[in-house]
Amino acid sequence: MSQVSDHPDTFQDRAINIDWYSEDETIRVLGRDQKRFEIQKDHAIRVLQIAQENKERFEKQFDLFMQLVQEWLNLHREIVSRCVLTMRDSRMLLIAVSGDPEVNDVLEDELSRLDLRVFRDSDLDMIRVNTLVLPDVSS
Repeated sequence: MSQVSDHPDTFQDRAINIDWYSEDETIRVLGRDQKRFEIQKDHAIRVLQIAQENKERFEKQFDLFMQLVQEWLNLHREIVSRCVLTMRDSRMLLIAVSGDPEVNDVLEDELSRLDLRVFRDSDLDMIRVNTLVLPDVSS
């Protein structure tokens, strides 16, 4: 059975409420760096709405991107031993590890095609990814 906590750190207690219909037109913000600034209430609300819309849009695009990567991996499982998605320089980095300790030009070309496909796909316009092929040197 779930309970609503009376603890003061519940989400509702930590939420900052902005009343759209309030007479106050300015929001004062004290940043983590202790710098203060003001922003118009309607502008702040719109910025927050856009941020939420972009978050949802990015999540959908990321799911689509991951499906594309999975399909690509299924097609190239004979030449890819591992694949890792990580972050580098505020962009995603897709690393494909070749099943061969030597440079694999075919895998390089195939991964470049995937990279170009993602770049050109208007349904993935929020996805920023670099790609890299590494030889398998673990053996």
